Amino acid sequence: MRFNYDEIQSKKILMKIAVVGTGYVGLVTGTCFAETGNNVICVDIDEKEVERMKNGEVPIYEPGLKPIFDRSIREERLSFTTDLKAAIKDALVICTEWSEFRVIDLEHFHNYMDKPVIFDGRNLYDLDKAREAKITYISVGRPEVYV
Repeated sequence: MRFNYDEIQSKKILMKIAVVGTGYVGLVTGTCFAETGNNVICVDIDEKEVERMKNGEVPIYEPGLKPIFDRSIREERLSFTTDLKAAIKDALVICTEWSEFRVIDLEHFHNYMDKPVIFDGRNLYDLDKAREAKITYISVGRPEVYV
């Protein structure tokens, strides 16, 4: 699919998205969402990798990613941080990587977002816990939880 960049730029940012994890899945996902006009902040626990990405380096090999990565950074639609709490505030959250994220207290997600929504690309969280935390939770291949 080819995007009409003039049309994208003429529109307001569609939404704020926090992508948790910047490996192959997360970085490609975040960059593609930014390319379509969204404001994306990618979160990673590795400070050195975050600095590399802030400096315009793509730490993975994915054909065709570099030009849209660069454009999205230049147009301030793609940014990087290690601060999970700040990243998820008022954002649609997409979780992609690492076992460490399985231990995040979903109530904390709820407390930092006006409209708590998580899209979980790795099925990290328990559906009942998402419901208890009053989070709209969408995962891959499982029932969705809407609150």
